[in-house]
Amino acid sequence: MLPKHELFCYKYIQNGRNATKAYLASGYKCSANAAKANAARLLKRSEIQKQIQGMSQQVIKNEQIQISDIVRELCYIAFSSLHSCINENGGWKQFHELTPECIAALDKYELRKHKNGSFTLNIKFKDKLKALDILAKHLGMFDKKRNQTDNEWKITINKTYDPNEFNKGYNKITE
Repeated sequence: MLPKHELFCYKYIQNGRNATKAYLASGYKCSANAAKANAARLLKRSEIQKQIQGMSQQVIKNEQIQISDIVRELCYIAFSSLHSCINENGGWKQFHELTPECIAALDKYELRKHKNGSFTLNIKFKDKLKALDILAKHLGMFDKKRNQTDNEWKITINKTYDPNEFNKGYNKITE
């Protein structure tokens, strides 16, 4: 394998699997359109695919990343609930009271103190739809080659919520 091709594989992984950026970052001088076409041709080569796969596995091994870890984090985001941030009195939980699942799903948890002594709490969850989309793709739900008559999807969520408790907390928020 040419050193430039090996560099392309490395840059491909480093740039989030963006082939055009990887091609240009590997030292090839051309337009973006030409880079896109040339990178696509490189990605079709079996030795490039094997190199990328090997490098990806090494990254996973070095970082000790498991697919189950990634899926678990995506599930925290995809199945997060506003209810998990509400205490038994219907108010917002303190940060130290939040579960690890809730913290993983939060994009923003900001408490601001105003000059008059009052506080404002800003909470924002990470993008649930994006997490659901990634999970569905991982499970092959959008794969056109899949047998379309197979409608069985088994996803187990080990977290249940009492709807009465949720409604009680929601009513206090909206009052």
